[in-house]
Amino acid sequence: MLNFKQWINESADVLPADHLKSGVGEYGAGWWREFNPQGLDEKNWAKTVDFSEPVQISIYSDGGALFSDGHHRVMAGKILDKSILVKIVRNDLKPEIWKEYLDRLNHGFKDYEINPEKVNLNRAYEKGYYQIPNIQIMQQGRTLGLQRESLYNFYLEKMGMTV
Repeated sequence: MLNFKQWINESADVLPADHLKSGVGEYGAGWWREFNPQGLDEKNWAKTVDFSEPVQISIYSDGGALFSDGHHRVMAGKILDKSILVKIVRNDLKPEIWKEYLDRLNHGFKDYEINPEKVNLNRAYEKGYYQIPNIQIMQQGRTLGLQRESLYNFYLEKMGMTV
């Protein structure tokens, strides 16, 4: 059995809010109005949200980051297009893979650009059928406007891996 605790970051980290997904579902359109007694527009409402407390997240083997509490902070962060404080309470990615993944996020890539087919990255690295592409390859894929399977195949081809 794996010891997940060895990969948990005890201090707060920063991730782009748009990378975070709810593990319990999102609010519907206009949800922020319920929590907006001042009647502010969406962007001005988001500016009133306190971001000082980190959102607890779990990182899964495909790199997905899920949270179950902190919807206001995450949604406000998405509206303002900012990174927010997170505390990783579970991380299924091996440390060396997490380091690469986090580097790509910090370079502005989205989770679907890093792992377009949502493969189990630990297994993919171990078996040698996929790895996170370098930044130059990812920028080429973005420039070409490739999506999901075609982006995945483009990465494999550029890295000299079997398509």
